[in-house]
Amino acid sequence: MDKNTIFPNLLQKIVLEEELGGIQRAILYQDTAHKLNVLTLIKYLICASMNVWKSYRHCTDAGEQYGLPQINHSTLSKKASEIDYNMMKNLFHLIVFKCNLLTRRAMNLSKVKDILIVDSTRITVGKTRLPWAVYHSERSGIKLNVNVND
Repeated sequence: MDKNTIFPNLLQKIVLEEELGGIQRAILYQDTAHKLNVLTLIKYLICASMNVWKSYRHCTDAGEQYGLPQINHSTLSKKASEIDYNMMKNLFHLIVFKCNLLTRRAMNLSKVKDILIVDSTRITVGKTRLPWAVYHSERSGIKLNVNVND
C-alpha cells in the first residue's frame, strides 16, 4: 500500500502551499475550511483516480487507509463542486512547468499551449430505446465526449 501513497506525497513536495495559495488568490478563491482544504481535496482526487474509487462515499471510506483525514462524503462532494476548474488547470500548468526539459519532451508537452479538458460519459438505456446502439445484451447506450477549452 505504500507505493500508492508516493504520488500524493510527491505532489506536496513539488507544489508548495504558498504556490497553491497564489493560484487560489489569482482566481479569487477563498478557502475557509479547516479540515478539508484544497490540498486535502486534491489528495483525495489523486487517490480516487489512482485507485479507481467509485464514488465520494467510497473515497471517504477508503481514504483513511491512505493517510487522508476522515471526512463525510457530502463534505467532499460540496468541496469538489465549489472548486473552479481554472484552479486545477493552473495547478497542472505549475506541475508541468516544474518538470525538467527531458520530462516535458518525453511527455510531448512542449507544444501544448492550451489545456483541453475531456470528459467521457457513457449513457445507458434499455435495449428497446436505442436498438441501433447495443451496449450489452440487455442494454443500449451511447458514449458522450465533452471537450472544454478555456
